[in-house]
Amino acid sequence: MKKHFPIWILAALVLFIFFFNLVATYLHLFFLIWWLDIPVHILGGLWVALTTLVVYYRSEYVARKDHSPLFAISVALCSALIIGLFWEVYEFVVDRAMATNDLQLGDTLKDLCDDLFGGALAAWIFVRKGYNKHI
Repeated sequence: MKKHFPIWILAALVLFIFFFNLVATYLHLFFLIWWLDIPVHILGGLWVALTTLVVYYRSEYVARKDHSPLFAISVALCSALIIGLFWEVYEFVVDRAMATNDLQLGDTLKDLCDDLFGGALAAWIFVRKGYNKHI
């Protein structure tokens, strides 16, 4: 029997991120605590990468799956980076629409590194627990 990553963990993680972000935004915590977006980006990268890996390895539409650890790591990092880039473009558009002109390259690069760290953590968990293995 094939070992599958528990879906409830993905659901719990995305709900936690959602409610944490909701409370932090409502209480303006991202402005009061400068480093608070770091764990949010790490958790976001973790969730995106885990979700991508789960969808790939559970998909019945992919006939021949690559079960190597290198492939799982590549998928996790690429998915976290791509969604992270889309998020940073979204932030840029919102900042322009609100006329804040708060473009900070250092913050953008830090956010992308945090997303990648979350993706690397997801790959490590996925490969370490053997969810990418073909049994």
